[in-house]
Amino acid sequence: MPRSAATQWPAHCRRHVADGVSADIIHGDFKAEPYWWDAAPRRQRGASDVPRKADIAIIGSGYTGLSAALTLARAGREVVVLERDSPGFGSSSRNAGYVGSALLAPFSQLIAKYGASRAVAWYGEAKAAFDYTTALIEREQIRCDYFRSGRVFWAYTQAQLDGLEHEFQAMRAHLGKEGEILHGDAMARETGSRQYCGGLVIPETGALHPALYHQGLLERVEAAGATVVGHAAVESIAAASTGHRVETVRGAIEARDVLVATNGYAGRETPWFRRRLLPVAAQMIATEPLDPKLVAMLLPGARTNLNTRAMFSYWRASPDGTRVLFGGRTGVEYRDPESAAREQHGEMVETFPELASTRVSHLWSGQIGFTRDRLPHIGVRDGVHFAMGMNGAGLPMGTYLGHKSALRILGNEGAATAFDGLGFNAIPLYTGRPWFVPLLVGAARLRHRRERPPREH
Repeated sequence: MPRSAATQWPAHCRRHVADGVSADIIHGDFKAEPYWWDAAPRRQRGASDVPRKADIAIIGSGYTGLSAALTLARAGREVVVLERDSPGFGSSSRNAGYVGSALLAPFSQLIAKYGASRAVAWYGEAKAAFDYTTALIEREQIRCDYFRSGRVFWAYTQAQLDGLEHEFQAMRAHLGKEGEILHGDAMARETGSRQYCGGLVIPETGALHPALYHQGLLERVEAAGATVVGHAAVESIAAASTGHRVETVRGAIEARDVLVATNGYAGRETPWFRRRLLPVAAQMIATEPLDPKLVAMLLPGARTNLNTRAMFSYWRASPDGTRVLFGGRTGVEYRDPESAAREQHGEMVETFPELASTRVSHLWSGQIGFTRDRLPHIGVRDGVHFAMGMNGAGLPMGTYLGHKSALRILGNEGAATAFDGLGFNAIPLYTGRPWFVPLLVGAARLRHRRERPPREH
């Protein structure tokens, strides 16, 4: 890619590049926990008791479970939400805060496999999830730093850029999706990185502070009269004369209806769901506070970003514009947080060499719940309701499908979705231990190393 005047850097932004990475890029106050918890720490007060009875028991206190609880409680139902750890301890307070209007499965691939009508219907649900979530934030006045950021998908190779253009043309033709393919100097409007040969901007996306959003949902759920019980891991769900009996480590509760909303954290208590959800860890780091001018120079559009490489990365500015938040190494487990932070820092520096000596203040990971078909699933199994398999789009889709599950429990005709009746197939050779994920990661790393940018890049 030819360098234009717009991609030249003043001396103060180039100063770290020649020196290489600092001997120790771990900040003195380094935390192996989400940056998001600084503003919205997890609940520390004593856990509530597990009630003996309820109209509805919801397993999982993330976006899906809380969204369902809010709809049900406001409809006058007695709702209890059961959480294995502190409320929102999982990915609802660990994700990147991306609010999208698409699915993990590419639209053009869904057309090729299932036909245009089903692909359009499924992507229509993704748009509905985006609209529902953003309207909920506005209606409830949840203060979570939401803004309509837009998102850029970056291509490292010409083949990746061709794929982005093909996908965009399909979405524009069938969905009326707005966007722009970035070439050459146009990229300088959106990034300070010189690693990529092109990209795709989709304006219809947003960004927020995920833990503050979760906290806002939790506050409204409890204000509506629902009970949220932390540190109450579920051990089993069984049929009972009253509907269902849910055994937890802190006692049993009987409920007419049960909703499983655990996504990537499905456990042994729900073996049927566990065989259909592959939990994959995704890592993220936060830099120490930086000069806001440098952050604005690296991320001039203040958008969320995602590349399309075999081992993909994603990044954004913190809501206050003082840090770079960088994620990736999906599927890679770690034991030593500082070593993992150094690895992730190295990947960040590949994209932004100007950050070579910047220290890492936080590292964390969360579980993404992948399904075999890369589509979300909602329905009823043996009398137990479920909404899960968000495939990395859990912020808007979990919020939306939690609400839809609540409408189904209420018998509301508005509960229908395009995902109803979709076969929820088990993952082959998988019973709950993701033994093959390291093999998939190894193959992706090999493809990643073989990627070559265009010669003029």
